[in-house]
Amino acid sequence: MKHTKKALSVLLTFVMLICLIPAGILAAEGNTATIGNDSYEFTVDADGNYLIQSEADWNALADAVIANELCQGLTFKQTADLSVTRPIGGYRNGQKKFFCGTYDGGNHTLTVSLNSSDADFKNNQGKYCCPFPYVSGVTIRNLRVDGSVTTSGKLASGLLGQLLDGGTISDVEVAVTLTSTTNGDGTHGGVVACIESKILESDGSGYVREPSDDSHHDLVTNITNVTFSGSLLGDKTHSCGGFVGFAKAHVNFKACAFAPENVDLKTQDNKCFTFARLNNATETCEDCVYTDHLEKTSPTIEGAVEVSTTPPTDGSEYVEVVVNGVTYYKEASADPEFSGYSLILTGTVGMTFYVHIPDSTEWTKEDSYMTFAISGKGGLVSDRANFDANNMTNPGNTTFYGFTCNVTALQMADKITATYHVMNGSTEVKTITNTCSVEDYIKVIVKGGNSTYGERTVELAKALADYGHYVQLYLSDLRGFTLAADNDNAYAPMNTYYDAFSVSDAKSAVENYGIVRGINDDIQKITFSMLFESDNSICVYVFPKASFEGTVSATVDGNACTVTKVNSSKYQIKISSLSATQFATSHTVVISTGNGDDVTVTVSAFSYLREFFNKYADGTTASNAAAAAYNYYAEACRLANAH
Repeated sequence: MKHTKKALSVLLTFVMLICLIPAGILAAEGNTATIGNDSYEFTVDADGNYLIQSEADWNALADAVIANELCQGLTFKQTADLSVTRPIGGYRNGQKKFFCGTYDGGNHTLTVSLNSSDADFKNNQGKYCCPFPYVSGVTIRNLRVDGSVTTSGKLASGLLGQLLDGGTISDVEVAVTLTSTTNGDGTHGGVVACIESKILESDGSGYVREPSDDSHHDLVTNITNVTFSGSLLGDKTHSCGGFVGFAKAHVNFKACAFAPENVDLKTQDNKCFTFARLNNATETCEDCVYTDHLEKTSPTIEGAVEVSTTPPTDGSEYVEVVVNGVTYYKEASADPEFSGYSLILTGTVGMTFYVHIPDSTEWTKEDSYMTFAISGKGGLVSDRANFDANNMTNPGNTTFYGFTCNVTALQMADKITATYHVMNGSTEVKTITNTCSVEDYIKVIVKGGNSTYGERTVELAKALADYGHYVQLYLSDLRGFTLAADNDNAYAPMNTYYDAFSVSDAKSAVENYGIVRGINDDIQKITFSMLFESDNSICVYVFPKASFEGTVSATVDGNACTVTKVNSSKYQIKISSLSATQFATSHTVVISTGNGDDVTVTVSAFSYLREFFNKYADGTTASNAAAAAYNYYAEACRLANAH
């Protein structure tokens, strides 16, 4: 059976009207640490990650695992795209060499070239040919795997071989071409070859081994935001899984996509399965899609839907399904359903959730509305949006209505749960829900690439992601809050995709943008700051003298503005909703107090960045914050000029 993936066509709208927020810290690299009886040295960043910066570092980790270093409790982070020809661990001297740590791909690509005849596989009958042959309790995240895996044995995969003690795989794309010459049962998996119901044990001599106990069926492996987009080739090979070749313990699939480039397996005997082959085990799927299936006949997979990579051409209505940064298409249902998002970056950061609302006598779309809740720390700027007939888009023949939720800059990685309330007048007919984050949609832009969105939009999306990343690091240092993906009282950590800013370039660019201010007989001093919320504003503060009993009024750029009395000794003037392209714009504030001359203040967002550079040394969270802010401004201007 052969299937070929069609070209991707993405129709989602990306609205880039920009905001201002500060940023954070670069990892203080340069320290080193060793593992494996001090035999293998790595650079360690400020977060304690062991950096995989080159093929030599990858090979050092491979050697350490072969030397029985389990790496439990250690995190290895890839810092560049790499091409490798060795796995991490393998089979040596009659022993399986297990990796038990965390591997963070840093959103980079690992290109592999592996063959079952290689030294780390051939002594175990060519089994488990893949980048990580033997793992236990492992975490793999933020990685794209490309290249080739060629096998004449069994249990090959594009990522993990034998998995014991459960594990976590998240934000991973496997684009490997797996070619099998195995005649018969291959038990290959696109992502994992075999999930065992076993827990690794020691033999008492320092070597760990696969136990004989095969009864831990309550172990759980979580596979989240994972896509298989590679190829499964081998027309004599059967008994394979699109994600997992064989599972003896429970597997949770969430937001996963089986979207192979090509499938050529022996599937006519009905021994292959799209997600996982199971043996005394169970699987659950949530928000998953597949463009192809490995079952002989069309499968019914609860929690997964069959989709296409291109919209229909026959004029029928369809909805868009976004999974891991890729847009897929499916036939529209007769009921309201979510379809697509757009990113709103004006003076606020927001997500617009689009809903397809077919005509019906059972509901009135004008009475419908959407409510929002967010994971992590802090409340939403807006938690409800009413129906707005003007907030809509018409790709193809289908109309989608938008409902917008604003978030703070710190919440860019936090999941927003949108609940659409289907109404018939004042009566609620039903509700449907959908979940997305600002970071999720940034991934859509980065994944779609230059050919879909244009280079300038993609570069701006990357700069925005880095901006959110550094904002969190800076403000977490300043305010002492926690960043943690699995803590409802913390902000989810924002990833970084770019790191292209230059502190020296940013300092030079804002050097001449200081604030100009004076005083009169009523004013003691004038200060300013930025509000780093969803509505990003410059705030000018007026401190009258103790004897002042009058009123303060002001204009901003010639227009009357509201002056807020914060307390008996401070007044606030706010310049609201700044876009990134306005960072360099100077604003003139004229302050009147009744006695003495009016006071003129000239200030810009660049004035604030300049304060950061003057106050904080290079390499601090604050200086990196200012540099990331300038880079965001520069990319926003490049996009604006391109149009």
